[in-house]
Amino acid sequence: MAARDPAGQSNRSSERPALASGVTESLIKLSHLLSRPFSRLAVEAQVISLAEWRVLVRIERTPGITAQEIARRTGISPMNVSRALSALRSDGRVAMDRDPADSRRNLLQLTAAGRSLFDELYPSAAARSLRLVESLSLAELRELDGMLRRIGDHVDRIDAAEDPLPHD
Repeated sequence: MAARDPAGQSNRSSERPALASGVTESLIKLSHLLSRPFSRLAVEAQVISLAEWRVLVRIERTPGITAQEIARRTGISPMNVSRALSALRSDGRVAMDRDPADSRRNLLQLTAAGRSLFDELYPSAAARSLRLVESLSLAELRELDGMLRRIGDHVDRIDAAEDPLPHD
C-alpha cells in the first residue's frame, strides 16, 4: 500500500519528484532574491555582510547561543558562521564568554556596538519582511510558516541521521 501524505494523497505520484524539485528551486531562488537588497545596501555602506547580519540577528534573538547552534538554526555552514563571528568580534559587535557549565563551549552576546548596529538596521529589515509577504492573507502566512518550519524540521532530522556526531 502506498504511503499517504497528511491530505490523504499518495506519496508515489509521478508528479511528486517534479514538484519537489520545483519547490526546492523556488526556495533557493527566493533565498537569493530576499537577500539581494540587504546585501546591496550593506555592501555599499560597508557596514556588515549578509552572513554577519544573520549571525547578529540570531545572537540578538538568543543571547548566550553557541556558534554550533547558530549554524544549526540558520543553515549557515559552520565555517561561514566562524568567519562571520571573527569579523563581528574584531569589529567589537559580539562578545564570547566560556560557558561556566561546560568550558568547551563559548556563549555569544551582542556588545553595545552590536546592539547599536542591530537597532539601526533591524527596522528596515523588518519593514522589508512585511512588504515581501503583503500579498498573503494572515491565514496563508500562518500556513506557509507552518509548512516551512515542518520542512526545516524534517531537513534537521535528515541531517542528524546522516551526521550523527555531536556538534556542541
